[in-house]
Amino acid sequence: MSEVCCFYQWSEKKAQQLVSWVQAHDERYAIFLEESPSTVVLTTPHPRIRCISLPQQNPEKAFEKIAWEFLYLPFSFEDPTHPVLQKLAAVQSEINFRAFDFADQGLQLLHNLRSHLSRPTSWAKDLYGKFKNIPAIVCGGGPSLASASSELKRLQDRAVIIGCGAGVEALLKMGIKPHFAAHVDPAPCHKFSSADIPVFYELRTDAAVVEKYKGKRFLVAGPGNFPLESWVQEKLGLESVLDGGWTVGTFGVVLATLLGCESIVLAGMDLATSKGQMYSPGVKTTSTTDHFIPLKNREGEPVLSRADWVKAAQWLDAFALCHPDRKWGTISRKGLEIPSIPLMDLQEFQAAAVVTNRVQHAVQEAFVHPAPALWEEIVLSFKKSLEICRKILQEMERIFPQNPAENGLCAMLEHDLTLEPAFEQVLGPLWSYWLHVISRHNTAGEWGLYLNRILFFQSLCEKIDAI
Repeated sequence: MSEVCCFYQWSEKKAQQLVSWVQAHDERYAIFLEESPSTVVLTTPHPRIRCISLPQQNPEKAFEKIAWEFLYLPFSFEDPTHPVLQKLAAVQSEINFRAFDFADQGLQLLHNLRSHLSRPTSWAKDLYGKFKNIPAIVCGGGPSLASASSELKRLQDRAVIIGCGAGVEALLKMGIKPHFAAHVDPAPCHKFSSADIPVFYELRTDAAVVEKYKGKRFLVAGPGNFPLESWVQEKLGLESVLDGGWTVGTFGVVLATLLGCESIVLAGMDLATSKGQMYSPGVKTTSTTDHFIPLKNREGEPVLSRADWVKAAQWLDAFALCHPDRKWGTISRKGLEIPSIPLMDLQEFQAAAVVTNRVQHAVQEAFVHPAPALWEEIVLSFKKSLEICRKILQEMERIFPQNPAENGLCAMLEHDLTLEPAFEQVLGPLWSYWLHVISRHNTAGEWGLYLNRILFFQSLCEKIDAI
């Protein structure tokens, strides 16, 4: 199994012991991080065993370089509690979070986008501001949700209830039907049931999950991490980007704010786990690859969290501070502390009245836009790009071993390629991630990297019809 194993401070003895482990797989690496300027290791027992000296000023740049070089490889840490290794873990997790959608070369994203563009939908922005003076309860799938079951049932018609990701299943299991569902994951690790609920989604959201909802679909502008998504959103007349935070729960909080809700309470958004309980009863997960970080919850008790959950807690803290006009609260006593969001008991919740009718009326009024004819335009550009890639490869074969970067025809064809929307919105951005993966295996220098880049573009273009 491939892996990047990280250690703090150089140890010749450990390095020698790691040689057989590294040799057992060509994608195994051992990284020793050294802070001492006096420690300089020029040679190691194996090329994939490295000692990296961290600069005293701005070591984050070194962490970023490590994370990018070993993109899409799992990281492990000898001592996950060591401050230096924790900083590397945080940087690596953030970069991996941004790159995760492209681990399959963006094929799942393209599939979801094609599927969404083939169906009529309503715009989420048509609901923005429709629920002023009405409170919202944003529900994740964390353990604390179950403790609020009776209060949530009492408040079903007195607050806008938004089920976020796994939180939808947990609510339905408790006999509570949320007013809205919200989903963002392109390939979720949870199983979802069919439900007659309006759903908020992005173009990147798993199309199979969205199709399970029989209520109206409301398209929300995405974060712009995938340029094609932003391009389509602008064509449709949506916002080019919308920062939905780090998780589907933070996405739900943004929606509650945009809907105009005056007070927003978080339920089941613990962002931590203890005693092996990650989710509320009713949540079915297929995830077995969670990497946990030992932390303390708001009561000072030891818990396990994930890097994206930690980022979500920080994001929620900043978001609440930026929206002082809203009243904030959370019911999670055992979750991560969010300083600007105080604990709240739902028994003290200031509720509205007859919310369900107001939601139904707003949903019914929302215009349904017909499916746009954009996918055909995208496919046409991919086919043009494929033709250009094949011409470049033919010219490379003809001039070998000349450097194609110095060949006039290759340069002209490359220029034509860069003008294609498929390159601008998909191929080029994807290469900025996969360059790091392919560079790890490239042994043919500049020529080999050029060849692999064109082959990468060609391969993706050839798959477009099967998406």
